[in-house]
Amino acid sequence: MQAKGGAPWCTGVHLEDCGPYEIQLHRHITPNPLNPHIAPLQWDLYQMPPTARHYSARHNIARANLDELATSPVTNTVTIDISDCSRHPLLAHWGTTISIDKSALEKKKSYITIGDILYAMYEYFQIPMTHVELLAAWGSSGENLDSLQRSLKTRCSEVPGIPEVEWRQGFRRVDILGEYRFFYGMIVQNDLSTSGTWKLKPLLGPSYSGIL
Repeated sequence: MQAKGGAPWCTGVHLEDCGPYEIQLHRHITPNPLNPHIAPLQWDLYQMPPTARHYSARHNIARANLDELATSPVTNTVTIDISDCSRHPLLAHWGTTISIDKSALEKKKSYITIGDILYAMYEYFQIPMTHVELLAAWGSSGENLDSLQRSLKTRCSEVPGIPEVEWRQGFRRVDILGEYRFFYGMIVQNDLSTSGTWKLKPLLGPSYSGIL
């Protein structure tokens, strides 16, 4: 299936032996096959999804269209596997999957968009950490505490609003990502022909070296 008005689907992400399906992700959320260090859609998980930018093959930067359909064939349910976003054991405590289900909505509004995926990740990682979780994150290593505090300080200085207010609100899940909080795309993890459900894994990495 092609999205209305063109064919914005990357043909580089296919599953082998997937029966009648040709499984594709929108090219904006597909890892760059020519240069994996330059993400087609560039987004810092500190920031809200509307700040995401599309970096085109012509080296132009524009606001990403979050209303674009994310998958072909279209779907109203997606599972995002975040188990590789961080090696920190707290990730397993929080749950390593994020589920999006729009099946109850009317048909034209029920298909998963790029924005649905980004907002689901953003909301998951913006949840404040509890005192018990902070103690687990710090562990017995002062290095862990220093790393979390650096992340919090950086986030407070970069997100919209008053840094002092953000600081008083404390640590959020996104702080365990450290420098590896930048979006580099999604990959398909499962065989849709047998499961019937999309399972995607986000690729996160360090800063885009000034491109964003």
